[in-house]
Amino acid sequence: MDTYQVVNLKTLLKEISNMVQLSYFDAKQAHDLISEKEDNKKIGALAYLNKATSSMVAAKCLCFTHFDEIYYTNDMKEVFTSFDLFANEIIQQFTNMQRYQQVNHYFLKFKETFEDSIFNTTNTDN
Repeated sequence: MDTYQVVNLKTLLKEISNMVQLSYFDAKQAHDLISEKEDNKKIGALAYLNKATSSMVAAKCLCFTHFDEIYYTNDMKEVFTSFDLFANEIIQQFTNMQRYQQVNHYFLKFKETFEDSIFNTTNTDN
């Protein structure tokens, strides 16, 4: 791999990490708002979830498009999977209006996998 490819790979990983981080922060906003009683806050939670999903899907697409170059890992897969579970649960909570504890459980799992992942640039272990 030549220098240009290494620089491009680092740039690609940085962009993917930025997208996942944006997704995490929007998911946190969705998580914080979904437990509120007011309908406008629940609608706001869905808007943040939509933003989070858009960022996560873009990151996932880049990972799969460059699957061989970035060495897609279980670490990455766990972040994507835990986000998907959280997103599904928050939609269920919105439609059923009764399952906040499950939303919280799945958010905390997503938070943990994100914080321990390569995508978390504040994590000094990665």
